[in-house]
Amino acid sequence: MSLFFFPLFIWIKRLGSTCQITSQYISHLSSQPSYSVSDEINGALVRLKSIEELLNCANEGSYWILASIVCLDVGKDDWLYKECTRCPQKLEGAEPFYCKRCDQVDSNPLLRFRLQVIVSDGTGSITLVLWDREAMQVVGKTATEIKENSFDDGDADTYPKALDSVIDTKLLIKVAVSSRNINGYDDVYNVMRISGDEELITKLGHDAAVASQELEMQGVDNNVNCQ
Repeated sequence: MSLFFFPLFIWIKRLGSTCQITSQYISHLSSQPSYSVSDEINGALVRLKSIEELLNCANEGSYWILASIVCLDVGKDDWLYKECTRCPQKLEGAEPFYCKRCDQVDSNPLLRFRLQVIVSDGTGSITLVLWDREAMQVVGKTATEIKENSFDDGDADTYPKALDSVIDTKLLIKVAVSSRNINGYDDVYNVMRISGDEELITKLGHDAAVASQELEMQGVDNNVNCQ
């Protein structure tokens, strides 16, 4: 599946419907250097981990994983949120929408993705949040476009069927591990960056398979030596 790339807007603050991005994540997102994904992984600037390793991680920071989206973890309306057109503030309530930060009414707020997904890599599964920029790359459309076309769906009690297009997509995903994740207060992890580089994904997948086979062979040898 091809990824679609949109201009990058680095917001000072992006809020979801059920959780708030931590200040550490915002700081990391806005200040991270513009290394390529390959440079980060091959240069060991950001470690590549399995999901099993990530779930057992005891250090805050960012890590890459190679995984496939297996399902969406969203309801009818919690896959998006409304944002002020003047500032990156999430708008609550019903129309007319009021921005506390701007102290003004916003009659036509922006729609932004907050797409919660479950991904797996064979060692485990994990729940991630794809925010607007990353979700647009995978979905290939804006939240507004998805919302406008969702009226054609037969079942109005669930999320738009167009979002199912992301299922089975294999991605390199840069995940932020926070103290809340480590201490078990939050089992949902924020996504900082994604890549659908097929050549790099194939190479890393092959390397992981070879490493797994080598570990299995070592286990066989150890069992033979013990007999």
